[in-house]
Amino acid sequence: MNPLESKHIAPLHKALGELGQILSQNLCASPRDSKDSGISQGLCKSFSALNAQVCYDETLGVEIASVAFDWELDSAALALYTQLITSFASTPDSALQQSSIRAELDAVIVPRDSSAQSPSLKSPCPESSLSNSLPQSTPQSAPRLLDLLALLALRLKGWRKGPFTLKSPTRTLHIDSEWQSQIKWNLLAPHFMACVRDLTPGGKALRIADVGCNNGFYMLAMHAMLQTHFTASNAPESNSGAHYEVIGFDPSALFFCQFSLLQQLTRAPLRYELLGVQDLIAYTNTKAAKFDVLFCLGVLYHRSDVFATLKSLAQSLHKNGVAFIDTLIFDPANLLSKGSTPESSALPQPLRELDLVLSVRGSYAKMSNVYFLPTLRALEGWCERCGFVDMELLAIMPTTTQEQRKTRWIDSLSLESFLDPDDESKTIEGYPAPKRAYIKIRRA
Repeated sequence: MNPLESKHIAPLHKALGELGQILSQNLCASPRDSKDSGISQGLCKSFSALNAQVCYDETLGVEIASVAFDWELDSAALALYTQLITSFASTPDSALQQSSIRAELDAVIVPRDSSAQSPSLKSPCPESSLSNSLPQSTPQSAPRLLDLLALLALRLKGWRKGPFTLKSPTRTLHIDSEWQSQIKWNLLAPHFMACVRDLTPGGKALRIADVGCNNGFYMLAMHAMLQTHFTASNAPESNSGAHYEVIGFDPSALFFCQFSLLQQLTRAPLRYELLGVQDLIAYTNTKAAKFDVLFCLGVLYHRSDVFATLKSLAQSLHKNGVAFIDTLIFDPANLLSKGSTPESSALPQPLRELDLVLSVRGSYAKMSNVYFLPTLRALEGWCERCGFVDMELLAIMPTTTQEQRKTRWIDSLSLESFLDPDDESKTIEGYPAPKRAYIKIRRA
């Protein structure tokens, strides 16, 4: 069965299709607004022609800015808006009632004058991207495009990766995701951009994969940085007419719909395949094109056959292609009793030299699909056996409630509920609390 045809996803996918049709047509300010601004209706442009600007900021994450977010809805968009409000009120498991939907929108859409005073909402996008030469209007009682987008975003909960901010000249919609994914991307981005400079001599087009891409946060972050890099460097385009292609792989229909909402606004050169890591080799063989750079973030510990997974990643890369992987690891120092020196040097020598793997019995931090947590030495051995060489450790970082926490954009529990309430160094099951290794490896 097509995952987009499931009972829960099908109406959301249909609504996104209707949004796409609306955005591909002439979406413009109301006649009243056009008259007030002295702009004739003949100057209204289709939203797709506005090329909403995508920016990345180390604090804010991914931001999409457009003057069109303030435009009043036309009849087709207003019908979709009304339909979404009705579906909210009639959803049995939703806490929202029709009378409180406006209050919910007001809570997530922040006026620009107040958001400008908040350091967490300072914009990385230049104000020139919100040109006043285009038709616009001040949001009042009539719903605007940003209201419609907010309704869709709320229906697409839960938002695991992010954050994302949609910005108009007057308001912002901040999707405060469960994961503050910019923390991870800030760590990886300098190493990624170094690879980009090394791999793109003479206008070579770069082919990038994000395996387990979720809703495309890292793909959009890559796009924003690559766009800036190639514009600044005046690098010649490849024979294909593009500097890069980014393809995401994830079998989740919900995450695909979240990506689709954002992608319809940006028109970025990104593709999303509803496929898993197990499908990579067949995909690259069918397309007769492998990847130069590959990301596989937060996936390996969810795979019961880690060797098949790593081989799939390696065989999907060109020779000398680069993979960035992050995975949960097991630190033998955690075997020491509480209060002992947490340095590996305090462990007995034979223990430090073993390739150890923690095999999870039932669940880890309430995740039933976590299987193996290797030591760094074991992880390096896995990679070597599967076709990789030159493992470089980029960082080891504990997962904290600053990086992963419950927000209004998810309905489920988060990290604070997965740790031992009396000892945050342990999971609720008694295992060592999450700690991640970030590595860069090369296809042999």
